Amino acid sequence: MIRKKYILVYIIGLLSLFLLFGYSTVLYKSYIYKNSNQKEKRLLDAIGKYEHLKENYKKYDLVFLGSSKAYIGIDVKEIENQLNVPAFNYASMAHWFPTQYVQFKRLVPFLKNKTVVWTISHEMFEGESDRHQDIQIDDVNKNFYLDIYDYFEYMEIGFDNSDIFDNLLLRYLDSNFILFVRDSIQTKFRGVLNKPIVKQEIVINKMQIDQKEVSNYLKLYPDYFDYRILDAANTKNAMLYIYRKSGHLACIELKPKYLREQQILTGKGKVIKIDERKEKLFFKILQLFKKHNINLIVNNYWDAPYTYSESSKENYEKYLYKIEKIVLKHNFKFINSSIQLKDENFFDGSHLNSIGSKKYSKYLAKEILDAI
Repeated sequence: MIRKKYILVYIIGLLSLFLLFGYSTVLYKSYIYKNSNQKEKRLLDAIGKYEHLKENYKKYDLVFLGSSKAYIGIDVKEIENQLNVPAFNYASMAHWFPTQYVQFKRLVPFLKNKTVVWTISHEMFEGESDRHQDIQIDDVNKNFYLDIYDYFEYMEIGFDNSDIFDNLLLRYLDSNFILFVRDSIQTKFRGVLNKPIVKQEIVINKMQIDQKEVSNYLKLYPDYFDYRILDAANTKNAMLYIYRKSGHLACIELKPKYLREQQILTGKGKVIKIDERKEKLFFKILQLFKKHNINLIVNNYWDAPYTYSESSKENYEKYLYKIEKIVLKHNFKFINSSIQLKDENFFDGSHLNSIGSKKYSKYLAKEILDAI
């Protein structure tokens, strides 16, 4: 009897969500790492890194925040060697302003008396505020959860309920609970599936490569805790991802010639379109750090040279000048990376390979030293 009652309540709850928030439903299970026996797994996502910071914040004087560009591009061991300060990389994959803002709200109590380097880039400001014309899969993804007060704040900023309600559920339901996700997520997911596979998309083939070659690379990163071998669209074993206990993801090119060919095929044509909602979140993040007296350095990151046309680069430089003035007005430091990285330092259009990461990190260390 009790079981039947539970099932009835369950069905009623499902129908309520269906009627209130969507046109169809899909079952979805979040994969947040909690209570893992392997604590390093927490370093694979933004929620896990927040938990790591809470436990280890006293160990580090220099903290890096940002998206995959910082996660992959900033080798904190290189920076520690240059600056002789304990550092950690708390950046995460697919982690942009909409999820950074809510994560940073939770992080600030643990960032007191530290130097924080927050890496931004043009795509964080991009998008389309009219979701019916251009649904942005990066609006409010599940990298970090919204709380109920965040939900209303995001609605006020201009986000659509369909963009944020799914994320809100992550806060109040257990990570192993079956979530009811609406039509918008289905649409976004189908959009991803219908696209041609990006050249660096993950296809794991750990046993299809000479293990001696892998071992030689792993020896270069004694603090690694896991690794993945990735296939590109038309070739096997193109990349080696090495996950490190310092929070950094080292990306080694196993097929550099093929990756250079893909860069040539992709060519230029980047169009930068500013989304006012993302811009508002950027301002809110600055205000958040200002309110908590965080010693902040904002670091602008440039993509591979081949991705920019002359006009797109010029347009972003003009916009960046405006951003720099706002950062300085908040009494924060601003770094606009002037290092001349080459296309061969990137394994795709925007992420540094292991050689580029070391080169960029050494340069960034000098810029940080000048800023502080």
